Amino acid sequence: MKIAIVQIQSVKGDVAHNLVHHQKMVDAAVAHGATAVNFPELSLTGYEPTLAKTLATSLDDPRFEVFQTVSDVQQVTIGVGMPTHSPDGVCISMILFRPQRPREIYSKKYLHVDEEPFFVSGRNFPIL
Repeated sequence: MKIAIVQIQSVKGDVAHNLVHHQKMVDAAVAHGATAVNFPELSLTGYEPTLAKTLATSLDDPRFEVFQTVSDVQQVTIGVGMPTHSPDGVCISMILFRPQRPREIYSKKYLHVDEEPFFVSGRNFPIL
């Protein structure tokens, strides 16, 4: 297994632009033989806690379909960072795409004190 850890500079709050950038990075990683590609927390929005509530989404957001398609076709696991809604508030989450599998979500459990005004702790722990 070859794992790509992608460090990018996201555009603050511009999910559409960041989605395209992520797609390019996934394509490049796969071209270099990666079977798993992971991005930092909040990579699709930029690390912008004050915007998180406005930009938060859900696991079934149709904008993410491109990642599931790439995962299925290229047989690659992809993890992207995005704020998500939970019953308790907004979480710092990684949305996971695996070939021919339903999307899963991991939400950060241990928040830094600076994150606590904006986010809640996650409760789910998917096993890859």
